[in-house]
Amino acid sequence: MRPALPRFVVATVTARGWSPAFSGFSPLPPVFVLILAAVILKYLGMVECAKVVFRAAQPRVSVKPPPPQPARLPRRIARRVSHFTRQGLAP
Repeated sequence: MRPALPRFVVATVTARGWSPAFSGFSPLPPVFVLILAAVILKYLGMVECAKVVFRAAQPRVSVKPPPPQPARLPRRIARRVSHFTRQGLAP
């Protein structure tokens, strides 16, 4: 789902609620829209607070990939280079 689609749906439904031109819809009261906006903002604030609390409980761990083993490194290089070299034609 594209991110803009939910915003488009919310805007369309809100516009249809405010416009009596569409059959069967009556305008939404302004108090309802204010209460709905307050509930949404409160929810978003609570989610952000929960994320802060959750992240504070988790220890920070930086994961670094292990360095390549020195014994395997020449073999790895030789294997990759073998496609571009000819065996037995050394001067």
